[in-house]
Amino acid sequence: GALRMGSRSWEAGLKKSQETAELRSMPAFLRRHLSQALPLKWEDTQPARVAFEGDWDRVRFIAPAPQRHSGAGLYEFSLEAKQDTEDKRLLLYYEPYLPGEDGFRTNIESPQLVLMEGLEDISFDYFGKEDAKDTEKWRDRWSERAEWLPRLVRLTLKTRNEVARWPELLIALHRAGD
Repeated sequence: GALRMGSRSWEAGLKKSQETAELRSMPAFLRRHLSQALPLKWEDTQPARVAFEGDWDRVRFIAPAPQRHSGAGLYEFSLEAKQDTEDKRLLLYYEPYLPGEDGFRTNIESPQLVLMEGLEDISFDYFGKEDAKDTEKWRDRWSERAEWLPRLVRLTLKTRNEVARWPELLIALHRAGD
């Protein structure tokens, strides 16, 4: 009985350790990728539009290659909230960026990384002004017709596990001229 209880305690400790490591590493991973979003413009659009799109459940942007890739270059990234059976997952899709395009590819399918699972809720919000006539404010959508990147992206995650609470994550983006 004591051995079984010790084994269960050990497993519970390992699970808690994994959850804590995930909570520590994910903000750094997301901050690194999103903060590198480049204020590129789609070439064939008039007026020129920035290569960045955001909704409450997805953000798409262009940034340097992921660190684990030995090759250089730019990649098209998509961070997306997807509904599983009961829970939501945060997924990362990325593909090499193809210059000369006039918008994001409609269906990036691979490679895919599952960043987090077992989430109750995920939402993205964006702060800034989309064009010179606009005012800076928080919004749950960043228009594909925007002239600039948002100043900030806010990611709010709610886990089912009350012990593993995520703080609100604010990520500053570099904008041309700022």
